[in-house]
Amino acid sequence: MSLPQVSNVMTGKVDSRISTVEALADAMDATYVLVPKHLLPEIQRLLSGKAIGPDDVPTAAERILAAK
Repeated sequence: MSLPQVSNVMTGKVDSRISTVEALADAMDATYVLVPKHLLPEIQRLLSGKAIGPDDVPTAAERILAAK
């Protein structure tokens, strides 16, 4: 696949087959994964390094300080 073709697939300028996207992911040592939309916020939180779950859960340090 030529570089312009790869660019067109990656930028969405052309409609490509899933097999093409999977081949590109494999070439980048990655995996193509479909995520249900309702789970996307949790996946984004996980990938950003944030804890999964509610935002208002105190950290271990906050619990220790509150216990004093």
